Amino acid sequence: MTDNQSIDIAKLPVMAEAAQQSYPTATLYVVATPIGNATDITLRALHLLALADVVACEDTRKTGALLTRYGLNKQMVAAHQHNEREAADKLIARLQAGERVAL
Repeated sequence: MTDNQSIDIAKLPVMAEAAQQSYPTATLYVVATPIGNATDITLRALHLLALADVVACEDTRKTGALLTRYGLNKQMVAAHQHNEREAADKLIARLQAGERVAL
């Protein structure tokens, strides 16, 4: 497979198993993402990112590129040392509204 080819992740048999698991709403999911090679991401991480209503991240440019690579279009909230309180308040409000938040 070349870099230009893509895999429809939703069609992988292991994703059916992931879909059988329970992922409650109003929950903060801590999702490990690759720090170097984007292809090192786990299938479970992709599934959680797909389920999330919003993705909280330190750098929206890098996270946006990762999401785009895997065909995910998600709202992102920047959460870093310069806006910790504001970001936390936004994320808490979304959790209280019953949303799934990926961090």
